[in-house]
Amino acid sequence: LLPRMLRTAITKPLHRILLLLALLLASPNPALAASRRKKAGRVLNERRKACEARRCNGFEESDPNCAPRCISAACFEEIYGGNELEPGEIDVKRNRDFTRCARKEIAENEKQRQIEEHRKRKMKKASTSKETGTVEEKTSIA
Repeated sequence: LLPRMLRTAITKPLHRILLLLALLLASPNPALAASRRKKAGRVLNERRKACEARRCNGFEESDPNCAPRCISAACFEEIYGGNELEPGEIDVKRNRDFTRCARKEIAENEKQRQIEEHRKRKMKKASTSKETGTVEEKTSIA
């Protein structure tokens, strides 16, 4: 009933381990994704508060587009485009789309920042090991 490869994987311990490893590596890490979403949500809330306090202080009622435009100009243009919110207007769907877009933008920026940090650490480590390698060579020659 089971495919031959799966039967072999179940009956032989080494194949069982390899199958388990393949399944683990193939599946995305949901805890990591949830962590990134939470962080993006926190950053988005911090941006919103900062924008409302600095740029849009007291103008939220007269200009409902101020905070979203300040949070992410690219997402604002993508979601609201030429059809901006009017004073007092509440558009739940576009607000949800804007929030999704801004969170995605924040997560991508964070991921890019982490890649750059990793690259810098790797380069620093490589240059440090080259320096120590040349020092060791000089001491071994003498």
